[in-house]
Amino acid sequence: MKLIIKDLEEFSAPLAKLTAQELADILFNLGFETEILAGKEPILDISITPNRPDVMSALGVARELEAWRQKDLKRVQAVEFKTTDLINKLPVSSELKINFKDKVCLQYHGIILEDVVIGESPAWLQDKIKLLGLRPINNIVDLTNYLMELYGQPLHAFDLDSILGAQMTIRSAEKNETVTTLDGVDYKLKGGEPVIADQEALIDLAGVMGGANTAVDAKTKRVLLQAAIFDSEAIHKASKGLSVRTDASARYERAVSPDLSWPVLEQAAQLLKKKDFGQAKAVSRVEALTQDVQELKVKVDLGRVNSLLGLKVKEEQAVRIWELLGCQIDDKLRISPPTWRIDLNIWQDFAEEVERLIGLDDQLPATRLARTETSAGLSEYEWAEGIKDRLIELGLSEVFTYSFIGGQDLAVFNLPKQGELANPLNPSRSFLRPSLLPGLARVVAENSFFDPVTVFEIGHVFLKDKEETRLALAFAGATDSLDAWVARLADAFGIDSAVFKKNITTHQLTQPQHQFYKIRRKNVFMIEFPLLVLKSARRIPKKYFIPSQTIPFRPLSKYPPVSRDIAILVDRGVNSNEVIDVITEFHDAVEFVSMFDEYVSDSLGENKKSLAFHILYSSLDKTLIDEEVDTIHAEIGHELEKSFNARIR
Repeated sequence: MKLIIKDLEEFSAPLAKLTAQELADILFNLGFETEILAGKEPILDISITPNRPDVMSALGVARELEAWRQKDLKRVQAVEFKTTDLINKLPVSSELKINFKDKVCLQYHGIILEDVVIGESPAWLQDKIKLLGLRPINNIVDLTNYLMELYGQPLHAFDLDSILGAQMTIRSAEKNETVTTLDGVDYKLKGGEPVIADQEALIDLAGVMGGANTAVDAKTKRVLLQAAIFDSEAIHKASKGLSVRTDASARYERAVSPDLSWPVLEQAAQLLKKKDFGQAKAVSRVEALTQDVQELKVKVDLGRVNSLLGLKVKEEQAVRIWELLGCQIDDKLRISPPTWRIDLNIWQDFAEEVERLIGLDDQLPATRLARTETSAGLSEYEWAEGIKDRLIELGLSEVFTYSFIGGQDLAVFNLPKQGELANPLNPSRSFLRPSLLPGLARVVAENSFFDPVTVFEIGHVFLKDKEETRLALAFAGATDSLDAWVARLADAFGIDSAVFKKNITTHQLTQPQHQFYKIRRKNVFMIEFPLLVLKSARRIPKKYFIPSQTIPFRPLSKYPPVSRDIAILVDRGVNSNEVIDVITEFHDAVEFVSMFDEYVSDSLGENKKSLAFHILYSSLDKTLIDEEVDTIHAEIGHELEKSFNARIR
């Protein structure tokens, strides 16, 4: 959304005195990405999130900025925008009736203007329209567009004398109805789009774009100026279905505050009666439907707010912030949000507003992360890799099966149903598995051409109150018996055979299981047990045990690194990792070291080799200049000469 900075004077004189950069910074702190568009007059281009339709206007932006500006003041005043007696003094129109057939319109307000003179807009309005990226058309249309940008309420002007009959009907379109819009495009409607019709035809694609048959032109003398509110979901579907999106539909589909219509219509009437607009006269008002807004009260516990935010906000400060946003608060801390804040519905929403207005940058102290010492110990992943190696040495093959299985799998293995997906893509993958056995049974069935089938899987199973890593094995067509395999496994892992047998579950496929999985082999047996049963195993390869180590933490620099390469000639027995360690530890500016070349040849000299390294230099405080890097790089070269009897190439 584009914002003319001078328009903020309409709502707050102090805001208009801030520079474009100051305003952009405040809006960024409030959660709105803002770009300053260069030009004769600076314009702010503000990215509005979908949940904040109230900020899609200069009024909405002013409310946010004023809340930020006043947040630390003792006396605060939220931005208000109300009507005066001008609209109230207008009689209700007797010449035009509004009829509603369904609920696509939530509120309908309008005024009838006479003695309208259609012509060019005043120079000041044309300048505003151009700054907003729009094309000036005429004084009526330009004014409706500008007031929508200023206040957020879409307006539409009908040539009143072009409306056939004394009644307009607001309803959902029927399938294949047609309407020609202001841009001359004919639309064949799909049905359900909000429309307005007179006694003969559709005259408005409501909330999206007006109809060409009631457009104001040079002959227009009387105007119906409409400020309605249409159902946001219906507008969204219509706009998307017809592939037409306008500034009005963008606001309607997010929701418009019901309190805006009369004040905006009054602003229009006040301007149009001026000489440079042709001195039109507001003669009556149309008030066919007013939206019934139910007051929402949300009980807020300040203790829970502080717990959620990790802050210590006093009640006085929180109440001040909520009042600045237009909320009403009673003595029991029950909050009623203003009508324009449709996003405030639960106590967490009000907690977020406190955080936004306070600003976490000002509240949370910066803490430098200290060095972290950890003892890696035994990694389950690496430990499992060692177990897999042992099993592969015994001639088994590793397989992976799905973590989800079907209800029939559970039934045939007499397993409990739990962890069911609400909308499974495949009925045979609708439950979290409580066992690895059904998956292995399918593997045996799908590999009938192998003889024998000896497979295993290490994977997670999902029980009622926990998740567990298990090892399961399946044997089909194997010559050895189940007892022989149990003894072989116990010996392979270095576990007492009797202890091992007590902690495992063995299973031989039953006839129903053979039939269900279509397994033709007669003897298929399986073993399953928690992986922790092997915790005392003595024959896992030592390379899979990770020793304790201290891991130093080094913050990443926000400044760009500088790259240098170094190549050295050393004895062939020199370990490249030792060279990397010396370079890395030589200076705090060394961020990263990697070897990219190792070359061995007699041409280099007897028993010599060449090593080459990339070195990245950086500082946490500044961007390093070439002279600083060159000095450190040269010192590293001298250190390598001293430590490894190296020669710089």
